[in-house]
Amino acid sequence: MSGPDGFELPRLLGHLERRLCERLVRRLSAAGSSLNEWRVLAQLAEGPGRAMSDVAGSLDIPASSATKLVDAMVAANLVYRRGDETDRRKVVIHLAPRGRAAYDQIAPLVHAEQAELATLADEADLRQLTRLLAQLSEQVG
Repeated sequence: MSGPDGFELPRLLGHLERRLCERLVRRLSAAGSSLNEWRVLAQLAEGPGRAMSDVAGSLDIPASSATKLVDAMVAANLVYRRGDETDRRKVVIHLAPRGRAAYDQIAPLVHAEQAELATLADEADLRQLTRLLAQLSEQVG
């Protein structure tokens, strides 16, 4: 699975990631959101809150950039910060009611994009591709 330079898989993955993000960013921009803001909202909608360090790690951006993003989201009343109850050094980010409303508004747009993409390949193939990419991601780190 390599091209002339031996890096066909990374090239294809990079190309696909850029194109998928471009498509999603267009939808999110129309709703007044950004890709990273959506990612934070989606993470927080899944549970009771996330440590700031976990949020930064999951976005794959520097901690300072994650802090700026969360600062803007706090200023927009989308999220709020609280100290961790068990570790006073940690800051936990929670979804505010306005953030929940934003998530509820944006989630159908993201699901529509995913549904549209799902029509481009066989469902079983997409599930297998997702499993393989998750395995590679786990092994590569």
